[in-house]
Parts: sequence; structure tokens; C-alpha cells
Amino acid sequence: MIAAAVFVVFSAAIVAFARHFRSTAEAALSEDPAEEVEPARPRQHQGPLTVKSAVNARELLAALRDAFGANGRGQPCVSYVDYDRQGDRLHVTLALDDVDPKAPGAKAGALRRMREVLEAIHDGEMRWQWVLVTATAAVPDRTGAPNESTVLRTLFARDRLHTLDWPKTTPDTLAATAEQFWAYADLAN
Repeated sequence: MIAAAVFVVFSAAIVAFARHFRSTAEAALSEDPAEEVEPARPRQHQGPLTVKSAVNARELLAALRDAFGANGRGQPCVSYVDYDRQGDRLHVTLALDDVDPKAPGAKAGALRRMREVLEAIHDGEMRWQWVLVTATAAVPDRTGAPNESTVLRTLFARDRLHTLDWPKTTPDTLAATAEQFWAYADLAN
């Protein structure tokens, strides 16, 4: 008897929920599309485009390419910039100067370039919480042919970058500030 009463109450609750859900769905589908709000336009920088004034990934890539130019291999120093809204993460890819990542000083050069770019972007207008900096170089593949591959991967929190005394920050102290730091094993110091 009690089981039958619980079953009846439970069944009535399911039916009530289903009717409410259906009426809400029908109301949502019958709304006039003209009443929908237009999507907000993306932010645009004010004044001349600089690394500091850029407000989206496309602008930041253009400004960084203007600021850093080409590397020793003739490629843009900053080869890629993207923004991941879900992770609130900026991704910047650098093409390193050295033709051979095993050459003496290749790692120091990579860290120096990373430091220069991070100093340029850390306090700009573009909104982001994390920045992933990757660097590429021509790494020999199995056949010995050069293949552009990732040789450095670092992740920084913007709030930690704001606390640095940039004139006194060296590439090595910056690497210690990273949330994540990975370097290609053959990237020579």
C-alpha cells in the first residue's frame, strides 16, 4: 500500500516536470528571432597598434611581428598567437634564431627571446590569465633532415609576471617563475 502511494506521487512529479519542461521549451522556441540581442562586436585597439594596445590575438600577432621582426633564419620571430577563451590562455609561438638547437648558446638565446616577448606583453590591453610560450627550431628528424619542432614550452600566470622587477629579471629567473617549464633535451646552453 505504501509502495503504491510512493509510486503514484513519484509518477505525478515526473508528469508535472515533463509538462513544465515542454511548456518552457515551446515558449523558448516560439520567441520572435527579431528580439534576440545582437552579438557584441570584438574589442578593437585605440590609436596606433602596438604590443601594449592590442586587444585580440590577431592584433597582438601583427604588433609582435612589427616589434620583433625576423629571426636569424629569415622567419618571423613570433610565428603564432592565439587565445583560448575557455582556459583564458594566450598562446605565443616563437621561431628561434639558431639553425641548430644543439649549437652553443641556443638555450640561452631561446630564454632571452622568451623574456623579451613576455616583458612586452605582460601588461598590455589584451585580457588573459595564462600565457603558454612555445619556441620552435629546426630539429633533425630520423633521416637527419631539419624539421621545425617544439624545443621550449613554458606556462606563466599573468599575476606572477606582474610581480617581477623586469629590469632585473634574467632569462634564468624568469624560467624559475614558470608554472610549467620544458626544454628539448638537446637544446644546448
